[in-house]
Amino acid sequence: MVSDLQDIINLARATYGAANEKHVILDYALEKDVYDENNNPSRLLSGERRFLYECYKRSFGTGEYSFKEYQKNVFYRYLVARTYFRSEMVQVNRIVGFSNFGDYESRKEYFVEDKKEYEYELVRLAVNASFQEQNIVSLEARICPALDSHTLAGKLNQKLECVGEDEIKEKMFFVLHFPKAKEKKYELYAPRDVVVRRKTEKYANAIVALLEKKDRINQYIRGIDACANEIGCRPEVFAQIYRYLLDYLVPGELGRQGVLMATYHAGEDFLDLVDGLRAIDEAMLFCNLHRGCRIGHALALGIDPSAYYQFKGNVLALPKQELLDDIAWLLVKQDEYRIGLNGKLKSILDQQFYDLFNEIYPTYNLKNSRCESVNYLEYYNSWRLRGDFPGSYLLDEEAFACSLNSIPLKRFSRYEFNDKVSNSIRKAEKYRKLYRMYHYDEHVRKEGAKRVLFKIPCGYAEAVREIQDRMIQMLVMEGIGIETNPSSNYLIGTIQKYEEHPILRFNGRKLRNTENNMSLQVSLNTDDQGVFDTSLENEFALMTAALRKAKTKDGQYIYDVEDIYAWIDYVRRMGITQVFSATSREADYLSRIK
Repeated sequence: MVSDLQDIINLARATYGAANEKHVILDYALEKDVYDENNNPSRLLSGERRFLYECYKRSFGTGEYSFKEYQKNVFYRYLVARTYFRSEMVQVNRIVGFSNFGDYESRKEYFVEDKKEYEYELVRLAVNASFQEQNIVSLEARICPALDSHTLAGKLNQKLECVGEDEIKEKMFFVLHFPKAKEKKYELYAPRDVVVRRKTEKYANAIVALLEKKDRINQYIRGIDACANEIGCRPEVFAQIYRYLLDYLVPGELGRQGVLMATYHAGEDFLDLVDGLRAIDEAMLFCNLHRGCRIGHALALGIDPSAYYQFKGNVLALPKQELLDDIAWLLVKQDEYRIGLNGKLKSILDQQFYDLFNEIYPTYNLKNSRCESVNYLEYYNSWRLRGDFPGSYLLDEEAFACSLNSIPLKRFSRYEFNDKVSNSIRKAEKYRKLYRMYHYDEHVRKEGAKRVLFKIPCGYAEAVREIQDRMIQMLVMEGIGIETNPSSNYLIGTIQKYEEHPILRFNGRKLRNTENNMSLQVSLNTDDQGVFDTSLENEFALMTAALRKAKTKDGQYIYDVEDIYAWIDYVRRMGITQVFSATSREADYLSRIK
């Protein structure tokens, strides 16, 4: 219906809209004097706002300008249609999951795509209104990169031109985010996610090419990000790009200094809590996130495992490959963190690991004269190689050994191997073979994609809870911040109340006693404020209201009002320190080279 609706809109604009020398007609209700003499960032909305005001006035007024009964009914129908239409553009349903949010997000540009006059006004509205209506000290604008530096520079400059005012430009900066995308089909002789890998490499090269130029727009580029649905597109896909860009020195007045900062959205949407925790671990291990970088959402790190599995009916459906990876990862982490699973649980997971491995990798021993067994630790070591460039593992043994010790001429190729993983693991043929099969074996790819039911065994939730605690401690020590988005997480995830949001587990100082090294740096954010119809101010207000209403089972208020406001201000100040400022980049660079 979009094209039919657009035809009606265009007809109404041409018939009733006021023409303008500088701009085409934007709206049938937007009068020329209202638009030309109005610098308010919300001027795009003023036509309909005025129309609604006049209709309300006539609905309740008297005299010759008042509405008759028929006109009131027509106006009521308009309001019903307007409300229904808005509910299709702003997420108001309670369907859990990222795909539902994706439907809303994809609609944002239906009516403005390829219409530069609207794009100009909408960017102006989004940025300027945020500064005008809220006490914001900086604004991080996230924009997809382009395939070449010239197009990217034009794209960023266009956004700046929409903003207009210099004092606002000084408070905003760009983070270039790479969209994740699930692999649509298996490609023979190509590694997993080859399409996204190729595209993001072009994006990364375009970013570096622009940073190499002395373009004024470079001062506004502060970081990178990976966004969109993470299921089916894991951090390994962006690992080489992240290492490449995070190690890049930005040209400055004093020579090459500072580094780009990074956010990686992980643990937001997952097939299992362990799956989400593993994604966070992969982002840290593969993408080389360092102090001052951030994890987006990280819900898997803070959601109560017992409540989550109960919500899921203690049964999960997920691909065999994901379940195999999750079980191996969990078994190694419980050893690493010295959690100590009970014997029965460990026996159950051990058996599931071997059953799944033999189903997915039955050809592992076909070319060997003797049968080799693979335990979960060996499989985990092959998993650690997933941050490397897959193509390197197609080389023969001699060429592979040479590539480990050589420095490629092409700068991007110097980051094919993850320096957080020892070469001793890469030199083991068993691990290399498993990694090759993971990417290139047709049976492994197809069998691993088949879904199975996983019944949560007794004690599993408790083990996950302990792993969460250890990972929180690790992130605290690494200096990694967490971007939290209450409304987004409430509408997309399984959180039933705002006071159940993991931010309180990430950092509850000022509200409750907290163990040492258990307070993450956190911030409150809006995520997509258009889809969720929210603002930064609103997110703070929602959390404040939720905490004030929080009660125990016997009806007693949990938090003292003064403590709530102390916590809110504490989170506000932490949010400011998370800003990717030029100062923070330089400080981080100096700390790393020391």
